[in-house]
Amino acid sequence: MYCTQKQTPKTLFPQLEQELTTIWEAVLGVNPITKQDNFFELGGHSMLAIILVNEIEKKLGIPLSLTTLFENPNLGDLLIALQVLEQHTFPSTVIAIKPEGVKKPFFCVNGPRENFSRWFEEDQPYYWLSYIYQGSEAVEMSIEEMATIQIRNIKKIQPEGPYQIGGFSFGGIVAFEMAQQLLKAGEEVSLLALLDPSAPQIKQSHSDDKMKTRVIKLKRQQGLAGKFVLVSKKVCDWIYWRSKKSLRRLYQQIQIQYYKSRSMVLPPNLSLAHNLKLFRRLAGRYNFSAYPAKIILFVPECGEDTPHKIELLKKQWQAVAVNGIDIYAINKAFSHHQVIEEPYIKTLASYLNKYLM
Repeated sequence: MYCTQKQTPKTLFPQLEQELTTIWEAVLGVNPITKQDNFFELGGHSMLAIILVNEIEKKLGIPLSLTTLFENPNLGDLLIALQVLEQHTFPSTVIAIKPEGVKKPFFCVNGPRENFSRWFEEDQPYYWLSYIYQGSEAVEMSIEEMATIQIRNIKKIQPEGPYQIGGFSFGGIVAFEMAQQLLKAGEEVSLLALLDPSAPQIKQSHSDDKMKTRVIKLKRQQGLAGKFVLVSKKVCDWIYWRSKKSLRRLYQQIQIQYYKSRSMVLPPNLSLAHNLKLFRRLAGRYNFSAYPAKIILFVPECGEDTPHKIELLKKQWQAVAVNGIDIYAINKAFSHHQVIEEPYIKTLASYLNKYLM
C-alpha cells in the first residue's frame, strides 16, 4: 500500500539513503557500508572528501559543503543533514489527495484535486503536484528543473517504478519532461496522461489550428454574401478582442511593475497574470523530444469540428509520440478548464481508469 505517514528521519527518504550509500561505496571502495560507519575511519581523507562532496552534488543535485561532511562523518548523520538540505533544494510540491490504495499511485501536475479522486476506483492512490511558488508567485526555472524537483518528491512516496504521471495545461509539459527524465534514468513509466496540455510547437500550431477551423466554417457559409458577412464579423470581433486583450495585459504589467518596484506582495489577480505569462514563456522555450511510449491525451470537445481537431492534434504530436497516441475528446466540455470541472471530470476519470494499474 502506498500511503503518506509521519515518519522519522531514519526512514523518511529510503531512495536518498540508498543513493548516498552507493556513492560512499564507490568513493571509498568499501562494500557494504552501514549508517553507523564513519567516512574517515573507513579510509577517507581530505582528497576523497572533496570527491565525495562533488559526487553528491553531481548525482543527487544537493549542494554540500566540506564542513557539513566533517561535522557529520557517519553515514547516518550525513543522511539526516542531507534531508534538511534537500528540503531547501527540492521544495515540497506533493499533496496527498487520496494516499490509500493498493494500486500504483497516480501523480498529476496541477491537475484537479479532490473532485478527481472521487471518480477513481476505490483502491487508486492519487497525489496532486503543485508548481514551485515563492509566496503566490511561481518561481522562474526551466521545465527541466521543475521536472527534476517533482521526480525527487514523488520518489519519497514511490521509490521505484512503474510510474503513472499526468498533468493539466502547462503541468502537462512538466509531466512530459518528468516521464522523459525517468525513462532516461532507467525507470519504467507505465502511464503518461496529458490533460489538454500545450502542444508541441505551441506558437505555430495553435494559430494554425484556429485558422483551419475558421476556414472550415467559412466554406460552410452559403453564397458570397454569407461569406462576406462572416468574414467582416470575424475581423471586427478579432480587432475588438485583440485590442481589449492587449490593453488589459498592458495595464496588468504596469500594475505588476508598480508592486514589484515597491517590494509589495501581488494581489491574487496580478499573481495569476504574472504566473500565466511566465508559463507561456517557459512553454515556448521548451523543446519536445521523441517519447518512446504511448501518450494519452484528453482535450475539450469542439462540437462538429471535433474530428478535425483530433486530426490536427495527431499531426502536432506525431513527431513526439513515436509509439502512438490515444486522444479522448471530453463530451460537452467546450473549454480548457471544463475538462477538469464537474460534471465532465467524471467522463475524464472513466477513460483514465482504463489505463491506471
